[in-house]
Amino acid sequence: MEGVEIAVLTSMRQTLERHRSIVLCELHDTNQASGALMRDLRYEVAALGSTQPVEDAAWNAHVLARHR
Repeated sequence: MEGVEIAVLTSMRQTLERHRSIVLCELHDTNQASGALMRDLRYEVAALGSTQPVEDAAWNAHVLARHR
């Protein structure tokens, strides 16, 4: 299902905080909110194949997030 990244990441919040998992996902026009949420969780976020910040990447960017 496209566009539900924020709901999924929010429901995973405790798991991400506890286990500091690596996250790889494709965004669907949720770049701003997804980037902000992951940074709030102390993750570094990068759009794969792009030098642009996640917020400026394509609407369907593939994103890698790693805990700092």
